Amino acid sequence: MLQKANNTQKRWRSSDPVSHAPAAAQSLPVLIDRLTRLGFDLHTLCGRRHNTAGGAPLQLSAREVLPGPAAAGAIDNVLALLEQRVPVTLSLTNIGCGDAAMRRLQCFCETLQAAISSRALPGGYVGLCIAAQQLPLAAFQVLARTVRGNGPRYVLLERPQMMQQQRRAARTEADRTWSFLWQQRLAPERLIPAYAATVRTACPLLADEVAATVLPVNGAQVPPGSAWLPVRLSLPAFASASGEVRWERLLPVLAEGVGLADAAFGLLRWPHSGQQADAHMNRRLALSICGLGDLVVRRGSDPRDLGSLTWLSDIVARIRRTLWHRSGRLARTNGCLPALCDADPASGWIDAARRDDWRRHWHAALEKSGVRHRNMLVLSPYSVLPAGVSSNDGYTDLLPVIAHADGWSFAGMPDFRDWSLKDYTAFHRRAWAVIQQPKTEPVIAAGA
Repeated sequence: MLQKANNTQKRWRSSDPVSHAPAAAQSLPVLIDRLTRLGFDLHTLCGRRHNTAGGAPLQLSAREVLPGPAAAGAIDNVLALLEQRVPVTLSLTNIGCGDAAMRRLQCFCETLQAAISSRALPGGYVGLCIAAQQLPLAAFQVLARTVRGNGPRYVLLERPQMMQQQRRAARTEADRTWSFLWQQRLAPERLIPAYAATVRTACPLLADEVAATVLPVNGAQVPPGSAWLPVRLSLPAFASASGEVRWERLLPVLAEGVGLADAAFGLLRWPHSGQQADAHMNRRLALSICGLGDLVVRRGSDPRDLGSLTWLSDIVARIRRTLWHRSGRLARTNGCLPALCDADPASGWIDAARRDDWRRHWHAALEKSGVRHRNMLVLSPYSVLPAGVSSNDGYTDLLPVIAHADGWSFAGMPDFRDWSLKDYTAFHRRAWAVIQQPKTEPVIAAGA
């Protein structure tokens, strides 16, 4: 038995960064072209050699923002990324509240813009992100303009903004936040709400993670310093004129797409040191499925009807199972995720008998649930809203389908032109409530 466990360990430790499948022998441009031909949309790769994906989601604390050696080092890191034409989102934390926060933010923005200008770098590559309670949003919007360019500006919303508050002061503050976000929803430099505090995994051997910043290219809320390959697939492109999904086309595309994306991931380069380590350990894919609401429109269903929600939820659940099943298959042929291989909980045990017994159980779990990727499916709350939808059309009732996601993206926000403040707030609060639900059941890779 111990010999079998040791053999299993060797097989699962085969965690080469590039797949050994036939796709791995191809160049990055060829792999990207194959993905595109399958129907996937990919954001243009960044970096001087066009071999970096997603951009750099970073988090900076007050110690790094205030003038001094730490601030200089943090800004130098940002400049190094901008010099390589890599977009960055900077999530600013621990800057205090009120006037103190505004002074620190102003100081940071002025210092960053001066450094960018001195090197003639593109400021449009810089996105900024703050927590809503740190300072008045109007002040954030104004001060953020100091960093020139069209980089996105995100506001992280949390429980105080999402729950009905009993205390008058807290309720007034939450109402003020929502009123501002709604009033400026049509502005060219609008602030973008984001409220996914975690990213999940379908692998029961891995933990969920805190998502404290935003991936630059697709607006997914992600852990700081994480490395992702974002790809997108339009679900209506694989449906009939009556809205029925053509599974005979979609399932092979999903399976092949995961394999190609995995091979492409191994050829990417990450200019930030934190992303280099994360890419090796976690191999994160951000496969976004869009057009969920459009599919309901094509089918002619009433989005308020429970049957419509059940029908759409079953579709997304099957897509999720397919993705994770494919990840499990790739783990068996190309190597398990290093974060799993390096997570042997008995590695430091002195008692050899207990250690070997535990390892037998651990490797049996790897055989059953080992995967090649830590995260895969990313959904947007806005994917349930067809173009031009009114708040009275009932598509908010489809939001529960986004519970199937591992992560959530907030770019591409519609303008909510004809929505009232009440309906606008209710949409985001309902989406937040869905995201806060306990994660869906783990997908067992061997039997998905």
